[in-house]
Amino acid sequence: MSQKLLKFYLLLAASVSLGLTAVACSKTPSPTNTASTSTPSPAAPAQNTAANETASPSATAPTPATTVAAAPGSAEDFYQRGIESVKKGDAAGAEEAWRKSIELDPKNPKVHSNLGVLLQSQNKLDEASKELQEAVRLDPKNAEDKVKLAVVLGQQKKLDEAIAQTKEALKIKSDFAPAHVVMAAALAEQGKQEEAIKSLQTARDLFKTQGKVDQQVETTINLAVALAKQKKLDDAVAQLQDAVKLKPDFAPTHVILAGALSEQGKKDEAVASLKTAKDLFKTQGRTEPLVETTINLAVLLGQQNKIDEAVAESKEAISLKPDSAKAHYVLALALSSQGKKDEAIANLNKTKELLTNQGQTQQAAQIDQIIQKLGEQKK
Repeated sequence: MSQKLLKFYLLLAASVSLGLTAVACSKTPSPTNTASTSTPSPAAPAQNTAANETASPSATAPTPATTVAAAPGSAEDFYQRGIESVKKGDAAGAEEAWRKSIELDPKNPKVHSNLGVLLQSQNKLDEASKELQEAVRLDPKNAEDKVKLAVVLGQQKKLDEAIAQTKEALKIKSDFAPAHVVMAAALAEQGKQEEAIKSLQTARDLFKTQGKVDQQVETTINLAVALAKQKKLDDAVAQLQDAVKLKPDFAPTHVILAGALSEQGKKDEAVASLKTAKDLFKTQGRTEPLVETTINLAVLLGQQNKIDEAVAESKEAISLKPDSAKAHYVLALALSSQGKKDEAIANLNKTKELLTNQGQTQQAAQIDQIIQKLGEQKK
């Protein structure tokens, strides 16, 4: 492999290793969980279900058994219509209904709260903040609404205000774990990593005491990410291994564990973790994370000079998602290592085409440079 290709290969490998945690957030989005494909920071808990458990408008929807029929055209009627719209995935309908409910009864905090979360899901942060602030003003003893507001303030980079809201929430409800999760996010954004880690540890322990295994696992994962960012890899691996014991079929944990193990230089163990994750994603029918995990596996195998296996994994990823530029790129690098320059160039051209179609012109230009270098080597 040429030095130029090797440089790009190592760059990709590093980005893949650091980006493994992205899969952990690839759940069905809720109004506070707009999944991102970028590398999560320790602030990621604010977008996790651990924090989201109080933040979804549908979470406050009454069950049919307890619903009291509201007078048609009343504020409560429009509130219930908004709940039903959320259940149907009709955000516009929910917003319209809740705004009408507020028009009829502006002093109902639950409507302001739900509308605020809905607006947040649409990235209308100023409007969301306004609604949530009104909910908090109307019901100052509601810890959940304070945490919802803190999440939005954090997204607005108003970190001191976000932390203040989480502290107020904890004064009201000292064992409210999501407040610690969101506080950790804001502290991490401020560069206060040790304090962020302590908040995540507190949240983890509270979720454990409360028997909330899913939230405990996700908080443990985020704690591991925070520790890894401080190069405390042994601690990070220990946390991830604990998470695996708690929920062995949660594939993202195995993916992130592979990243930490790879950073430790434990490539064989990292490959084993990725293979476990791959099998779980396949069994669960989750194609997108399956593709990403298969590509990550190809990269790790390439780093171990297991080129034939890397080629096989890359081809499998392409069969699952033919328009994956990353998969074609990794395959091209592996083929180049095998001396199959023509096939490598063909896949690089496909990579460039896909990146161009996706509007990633800068990356496409970089691939073009690699193609030219490979072409020169053939002469």
